[in-house]
Amino acid sequence: MPWKQAKEQAKLMMTDQNRTIEMFRRAAATTYGRARLCSFTTSKENLLFWSHYGDSHQGMCLEFDSAGGPMRNARQVKYDDYYPNVDVPQPADERAAKPALVKSRNWKYESEYRSFIIPDITEDESKWIRFIELAPSSLTGIYFGACAQDKDKDRILDLVERGIFDPRIYDAELSESTFFLKFKERTCA
Repeated sequence: MPWKQAKEQAKLMMTDQNRTIEMFRRAAATTYGRARLCSFTTSKENLLFWSHYGDSHQGMCLEFDSAGGPMRNARQVKYDDYYPNVDVPQPADERAAKPALVKSRNWKYESEYRSFIIPDITEDESKWIRFIELAPSSLTGIYFGACAQDKDKDRILDLVERGIFDPRIYDAELSESTFFLKFKERTCA
């Protein structure tokens, strides 16, 4: 944006607070509406995860090698009591993604990592492909929830058998005496 135009825009922003707020809201919605995000955690044992994200223990947890695939560029989420400051004008680099890496302290138990792409900020489309691409060694484990249906497990096992991945397979069980999960590795799929 030319200097004169930027100066006029800044002047308008200073005199009309509602216009400024709306401009920021639109810019954020546009940028983050294009974002593609994968969330990861360091814990497969967390009961809240299985309840919230694992369809009340009916789902599964995928374990990835952290050196490859979408984990390669994952960054740790920061937990805070305040919304992050946003750079204006929005930088055309990874600083624009800063708000996507901050969550309320109430979520700290998640120990979350995020890997994401904001298409217009990423240098070229080949990075999108690398973001999505998984090497055969990337998927190292599949953990079925304690209440996972046999038909769902069978569908996943069939996909694994026909696919390029060779993960270890585990079944979760709720402990009979503690608030913990136990995972039993299957000896054969």
